[in-house]
Amino acid sequence: NWPDGEYHVEVAAVDALGRQSDWSNSVTLMIDAEAPAAPRIESPTHPESSKFYTSSAPAFLWNVPSESSGIWGYYYYIDHSSSTVPTGQYLWTDKNNLTVTADEALKSGRWYLHVVPVDEAGNSGPAAHFAFGIDLSPPETQAEIESNAVILDPFDSYSGVRETYHRLTLNNGQPTEWETGPRVGLHWSSGDYLIEYYSVDNLGNTEPTQTVTAKTGARGRSFKLYPEVKEHPVESPLPGGAVLIQKPAPKAEAPKTLSTSFRNVSLHKSGAKTILSWNYSSPQASRFSVLRRTCDTCSWTKVKTLK
Repeated sequence: NWPDGEYHVEVAAVDALGRQSDWSNSVTLMIDAEAPAAPRIESPTHPESSKFYTSSAPAFLWNVPSESSGIWGYYYYIDHSSSTVPTGQYLWTDKNNLTVTADEALKSGRWYLHVVPVDEAGNSGPAAHFAFGIDLSPPETQAEIESNAVILDPFDSYSGVRETYHRLTLNNGQPTEWETGPRVGLHWSSGDYLIEYYSVDNLGNTEPTQTVTAKTGARGRSFKLYPEVKEHPVESPLPGGAVLIQKPAPKAEAPKTLSTSFRNVSLHKSGAKTILSWNYSSPQASRFSVLRRTCDTCSWTKVKTLK
């Protein structure tokens, strides 16, 4: 076996008496049985693989591996797997650069570019892999009631949450200035609270402003939180400072059967309306859990602890 390289071959004939002819014309042979090395991929738009960027049309370039026969081209592919090896069934380019067009713009997520070099002799080299991240999605913020405050819980799958903003309006008055932080403190004043909030991720993707309302009870010691709905909930005070919250029942879902086993707590069911009331003057009822089950033989599931 001859090693890889370029050879010039000439042939001469020798007869039975040992007489040699003149040398033939020279023929050049190129032998290349070795695969090219994997290229090194870089990106001017997404330079650091561990970070996320807002560009959905990344650009890439890579070095041309040193190869005796030269590089013919490259198989390539972009997906969410870190180990894909492109072959003849994937995409092909004879250039050592690539730019994703606007028509091919990628969505948010962790992506990988895979490139396999092929030399002029048809030898395929090992795959090179380049990770890059795209974040076009704003955070999502959930609101939960906790004692006399609303807790904002933001989440962002990609670049992470930078900050959460909120402001408060009481009884249709003037809103407060926008503040930052996950906790919205509610005053002890009785009335309707409108809480507006949104979060921003580390790349500046901004969540649309979300709105929830909270209502204090008649004695200013009970809070109920609910999101804005198309049909506004009906509210009415009940004895003992409780609050009735009535929401439209989902059309595709039958009313659930609810039960209670707590002392000093009464639960009433009427169509789509559920009334939960308790006496604030009773210390035994100052803290209890709300449990739910969908049938008489089903197990109980804890929904929330109320104070």
